[in-house]
Amino acid sequence: MLSRGNLSIKHEPAQSRQTTAFYQLNAPPMYFSSLKAEPPKSPSFRKGSLNSFLKYCQSRRLDLAQFIEYYFTPIEESVFTVLDLETTGLDTQTNEILEITALKIQDDKILGTFSTLVKPIDSIPLESTRFHGITDKMIEEANAPEAPVALQQLYDFIGKDSRILGEAIHFDMKTLEQHVQRLQLSHLKDRLNPKKTICTFRLGLHNVPEALPLARKKHKEDPSYLMLDAFQEIFGLEKKNRHRSEGDALLTADVFRAILHRTRSNGYPLKTVADLYRHQKKHCSI
Repeated sequence: MLSRGNLSIKHEPAQSRQTTAFYQLNAPPMYFSSLKAEPPKSPSFRKGSLNSFLKYCQSRRLDLAQFIEYYFTPIEESVFTVLDLETTGLDTQTNEILEITALKIQDDKILGTFSTLVKPIDSIPLESTRFHGITDKMIEEANAPEAPVALQQLYDFIGKDSRILGEAIHFDMKTLEQHVQRLQLSHLKDRLNPKKTICTFRLGLHNVPEALPLARKKHKEDPSYLMLDAFQEIFGLEKKNRHRSEGDALLTADVFRAILHRTRSNGYPLKTVADLYRHQKKHCSI
């Protein structure tokens, strides 16, 4: 389990929740059946082709020095930012962020925490509150900042060139991208690169094959049961404040470490960040 380091930072008392969004679909068969376990066609460059290699670095907004430092640092020495959002719905084009948590982790240490409720423009839908428990009254009592302020605080906390980690992280990244565009926060545009993300769902799909059937089965009985719950149950991890951003971020960090252990036990020598990117790309295409 993760333990908090001496550098822990708290911007708001955190009541946590989850990036429910991606899997929590009203049509679970569509979600689950859309997953593909076969390797996708991944971009490659010919051996010895310098131009192709430089284009590869450029597509990830990295110069050569950044490439070496960013991708080839040992996993245990790398700092990851575990990101989790709670929103009013699943449509990234129209939803509003209600809660944000970001944890900076290195190996089994939490180096810092940012967590805050966020004041939406409109009232929180009842169906959303039923899922994560966040109410308009909670937002008011916490004197929560509006989205532009909260996003600026989040981006300042994350910093540049951070390795973003999350469960179904593409939902969170797309939600942030749409908020930055919708709120015309041009100074935050391109601060986070969606190509620099690690998804615990994608990492675990191949190496924890029992998780998907378990999630499918229990999701039919309980729509709030998602892949993160399946990982938690399989690995026997502690679960607190499920479907709130801090609780889910903490659980995601624990799941990440458990998946790494399982992956290495399965014979995959994951040593560097580059290995993580290659592995999640090879074994899952969503």
